[in-house]
Amino acid sequence: MNPNTFRFQAQPLQFGWGGKLLAAVIAALLLVGGFFFGLLLLAVGGAIVTVAMLKLWWISKKLRASQGTSSSVTVREGHVIDAEYRVKQDPTSR
Repeated sequence: MNPNTFRFQAQPLQFGWGGKLLAAVIAALLLVGGFFFGLLLLAVGGAIVTVAMLKLWWISKKLRASQGTSSSVTVREGHVIDAEYRVKQDPTSR
């Protein structure tokens, strides 16, 4: 055998029942930890979105108040109000 050549023969690892039990416990802990970490991320993300939406609502409320318009006024496009009316002419245009 050449001393410059390194040979390694891989063999499958063999665990007893204790090793298999330990691997199952570690896998279960990782799964439960990942689940709760995901719930925590969802809760924090929801809180951030809620705060941002409240801030935008507050800013739009202040803008509407500064313009003197009511928040209860809605504009519906496509609706026509049919009425009789007279067009007033500007007296300076004659």
